[in-house]
Amino acid sequence: MRIGELVDHSGHSPSIIESRCSVDEAIDRLQRRPGSALVVSEQGAPVGIFTGSDVLRAYLRDRTVGFKNISLKDVMTPNPIMAGPDEDVPSTVNMMLKTGINHLPVSYENAIIGILSIQQLMQHQVTALDRELNDLKDYIADLHDAGLD
Repeated sequence: MRIGELVDHSGHSPSIIESRCSVDEAIDRLQRRPGSALVVSEQGAPVGIFTGSDVLRAYLRDRTVGFKNISLKDVMTPNPIMAGPDEDVPSTVNMMLKTGINHLPVSYENAIIGILSIQQLMQHQVTALDRELNDLKDYIADLHDAGLD
């Protein structure tokens, strides 16, 4: 399966927020939308990603400044790793595990079409492997039954 198919099946539009917004606004948006990551954009182009880890980093950076006074651009993770819709799931899972990222924006023709989590990708992988295992069991049973005839 390709990444784009998973984005299509997720049923969620991507969560995008402008870099000029505050951390407070981003936290509010995270709380209201499914998923736990926002793609940060400037003039429609993705420039970063904002996750729960970035909230913690903002808090630890300066505990005396309120989240309303911290710009998202100052605490986001810049230059996020992104995937295209034609990339395959196993390679993408491997890349995410190697790089330690939990959220992957998916883009097509310079537009963000979705965000996938490592949990979504791993769930897909487990389901696919379980289906393959059951198919192999059925095949072996059929071979065994054919040998008894």
